[in-house]
Amino acid sequence: MALAGAIREARKRAGMSQGQLAEALGIRQSSVSQWERGSTAPTGRRLRVLVREFPELAEALKAGA
Repeated sequence: MALAGAIREARKRAGMSQGQLAEALGIRQSSVSQWERGSTAPTGRRLRVLVREFPELAEALKAGA
């Protein structure tokens, strides 16, 4: 699964809205929306936080590498 879909599925499994995830990360909801559409991707610290909170994203990153 591509990273965009993996983020969406992980967020939904956690029972979070895009807004809730954005608030937890200190970013705008529109950024989460862009990640989930695949128009942008998280980088740096935000990517590390996402993988720490949603370990299954590590597999999506490996598959995309």
